[in-house]
Amino acid sequence: MLSVNAVVDVQQHFVKPQPNELAETVLTEDCKTETGLDEELVKQAPPLDHALEEFDRFLSAKGVHPDHGGRSFCLLTDGQSHLRQCVQHECCKKNITLPSYFYRFYDLRKEFRKFYKTDVVSGIKFMIDFRTRLWDYPAAVSTLLRFIWHNRSPSRADDKNQ
Repeated sequence: MLSVNAVVDVQQHFVKPQPNELAETVLTEDCKTETGLDEELVKQAPPLDHALEEFDRFLSAKGVHPDHGGRSFCLLTDGQSHLRQCVQHECCKKNITLPSYFYRFYDLRKEFRKFYKTDVVSGIKFMIDFRTRLWDYPAAVSTLLRFIWHNRSPSRADDKNQ
């Protein structure tokens, strides 16, 4: 049985660019350095529609797929751009129907800025470093999750505030 506010699992799916988007070099050197991605891993990955189908199967297997009687869940993102500017844009461009659960998510950066009253949040590492200066890890995460839970209003695709 899943508990409330529990991390079900972590998923990472690489997506192969379409043939017309492929170049000899798919990833820039900066991208490789920043992300640690391997170019061959991306070139051998499935296309976007297959990655989305695989994620759907994962949700069903975990008992949280909304179309199959699963428990309510929400995606947690490090900023909104991954979903809004990448996934949603690519699905629209490739005429792929994006499941409705991709339009409701919690933006951890947004919640972090609200909770800690800070303007600049550059990523997960920043949040961890910032938080460890204030408190120990479990207490800070627990406090932040309680804040999110009590102030829950997930970001929506049409929400202009970041």
